[in-house]
Amino acid sequence: MSNYFNTLNLRQQLRQLGQCRFMDKAEFANGCSFIKDWNIVIVGCGAQGLNQGLNMRDSGLNISYALRDEAI
Repeated sequence: MSNYFNTLNLRQQLRQLGQCRFMDKAEFANGCSFIKDWNIVIVGCGAQGLNQGLNMRDSGLNISYALRDEAI
């Protein structure tokens, strides 16, 4: 699969992963209410992205999609 992450060598991939953080369960004590006012963009939604975005929209979130013309 061709994407930015897969173009990196192993050392670069590990460095990129080291910049991420896992969210603690306690951060979701109030559900996802902290993102209610965010504008969320799903870039290249793939097989499940459209449905996941629709679920998020149905939950009250502001969702937009960014797709290539060929994907529409």
